[in-house]
Amino acid sequence: MGITVVMSIFTGAVYALAVTTMPRSASDYVFVSRSLTPAIGLGFGAINVFWFLIINSWNVYVPFTFFSQTMFSIGAMTGSASLLNGWVWFSSQTSLVLLLGLGILALSIVAIMFGLRTYMRTFQRSVNIVSAIAFVIILFYFLSYTNQDFIARFTQYMSPLSGTPDPYHDIINLATSLGYVPPSGFDWNQTMAVAVLWWFISLGTMGSAWIGGEVKQASNVKAQIIAMMGASVFTYVIADVFEYLWFRVFDKNWLAALGYIVNNYPNKVPAWISPAAPYWGAAWVNFMIGNVPLALIVSLAWVLQGFAVITPLMLMASRQLFAFSFDRVIPSKFSEVHERFSSPILSVIFIGIIMMVGFIFTVYTTWINFAVAAPMGVLYCTLTLSIASIVFYKRKESIYALSPAARLKALGLPLQPLIGVLSAIGILVGLVYYFGPLNGLALGGVAIPVTAISIGLFVAGALGYYVARAVQLKKGVDIAYAFKQIPPE
Repeated sequence: MGITVVMSIFTGAVYALAVTTMPRSASDYVFVSRSLTPAIGLGFGAINVFWFLIINSWNVYVPFTFFSQTMFSIGAMTGSASLLNGWVWFSSQTSLVLLLGLGILALSIVAIMFGLRTYMRTFQRSVNIVSAIAFVIILFYFLSYTNQDFIARFTQYMSPLSGTPDPYHDIINLATSLGYVPPSGFDWNQTMAVAVLWWFISLGTMGSAWIGGEVKQASNVKAQIIAMMGASVFTYVIADVFEYLWFRVFDKNWLAALGYIVNNYPNKVPAWISPAAPYWGAAWVNFMIGNVPLALIVSLAWVLQGFAVITPLMLMASRQLFAFSFDRVIPSKFSEVHERFSSPILSVIFIGIIMMVGFIFTVYTTWINFAVAAPMGVLYCTLTLSIASIVFYKRKESIYALSPAARLKALGLPLQPLIGVLSAIGILVGLVYYFGPLNGLALGGVAIPVTAISIGLFVAGALGYYVARAVQLKKGVDIAYAFKQIPPE
């Protein structure tokens, strides 16, 4: 986890300094298009929007997963056959899956359509409150219980389903019979590969950049550093604590054995445990709690968090459209803000419709597999932003001189380009691992197609700028001048 923090913290700093320099909505796009060229900025935006929408196509299934985890775990705890079998039946009904997914997306659209302030004060605040309560419950049981306590709970709930007296150790025995050997020693290559996967969590710090034009004092360096770098460090510290407690209560070897079966022999996963897939941990946490009302509170937090991973990316995509429109590379209607809600309603609805179409596509195809590799596509965007940070202070000296970043130095050097270099190095290391061990381990071998798609998106976005400029020139407007300055607030 420490490696991940080192790799990601510089990217967080790149975003923090970019926002303080250009505190506008979709400020990552704004920063790249002004620091490099408008065409590169549009290429950057095309990659960014596409891969985040791909990720969100998968994110729609996250609430599904936690619904299923809830039904399975509560069903096992109460001995309810209808709950145990309910989700298996539901998930086999394509029309119901489609309707539920579209309903989740519709609720997500509504959550952000009425403006950032309403979203933060209602939905996000509710999620935070329920999640905080669930956090306390989980932490209490993690600190109070041991692995033996969990084994007793697991046996109590799963033995009737497995038909064996010791289902916990049945998992380890099955894995061993299939060739599983408990890990021993230290593997640097695997450690780095996992560190790179964890690094993707830090991309959540981008959120402040997407809504830079809608928050107070967005140009405040201290506030942005705390929001982006501080949030990443806090997240990793909490994750580190829970990782330790997770392995202590559930046992690292048992989790590894279950993972070995799932990854190498998915057809061997026992039928009595398969309904808990793929986020097994949610069910195990409920088993550990052993109290249905408390388990339901924790499950509600899981489900709400499932929704909460969808809405930020919808915000991102809609604000990117807003910024494109503001620069006149797409119709101006997309940058019109509703007077009452302070929200670009058309952009939100348009992105919502695209996501619904994308989700429908995932229901009937295997296109969803690309969502696993989508973070790699996002890495190309963060790399572009890092490069823009390196050259910004020279290419746009007048803007840089007036920005808060100009006052920051390290070792006598301007901080912004230095941070850009360190961020780029970390991202390049990440790409090496995505092309290497992670390509087969987690990406399903699609590293090259993802790269090819990213290049195609970049070219399409860059060409789109020149097409838009030609169209606007016929109207007597040269949009190139808009990119020589920061957009007005």
